[in-house]
Amino acid sequence: MKISLQKKLNKNKTKHYLIVCKFKGYKVVNGVRKRDRIRDSLKLFLWIKPKGSEQKRHNKETQAKADIQLNKLQAEYDSGLYNVYNPENRKINFTNYWLEWADNHCIGDNSDTTKKRSNFSQFKTSLKHFKAFTGDQLTIGDIDFSLCEKFARYLQKQAVKHSDGSRLKTSSINTFYKKFNFTIRVVVI
Repeated sequence: MKISLQKKLNKNKTKHYLIVCKFKGYKVVNGVRKRDRIRDSLKLFLWIKPKGSEQKRHNKETQAKADIQLNKLQAEYDSGLYNVYNPENRKINFTNYWLEWADNHCIGDNSDTTKKRSNFSQFKTSLKHFKAFTGDQLTIGDIDFSLCEKFARYLQKQAVKHSDGSRLKTSSINTFYKKFNFTIRVVVI
């Protein structure tokens, strides 16, 4: 979890309201990766251009209060008070997630649809090799470092082209593993 202090400008542009942002990472909602964050107001403000000693003193005291609250939240997180682990995401079928995510990722807003579709076909071919290696029953929680290493070895030693049954070339192996690795990084296990 990353905890940071943000400032929001008021309508008159004379004050910054202080907000604590707690970024918990990413979560999967309907197969789409989204930021998981919470913003809480500290109900404190800083003068943008302090006029006089009273406003300057106010800014110093307010900044000190905000730093104390921020340090307290960080200490609570470090002690394990906030549990950011979501066990429900680990139960999602990995191959279904991979296909749905790649389809959403490759459609995008880019005007060059042929490039996006060829990228999707690389994700899809990589997924075919992964299914040939593991089957279709793995969940996100089943993915670990050992499985990733075994899949890389499978691509190098055993995988064959689906079209003619010949061995994969090094560039294809690299491409397919990069697509797999990219998907794993998006899942944020």
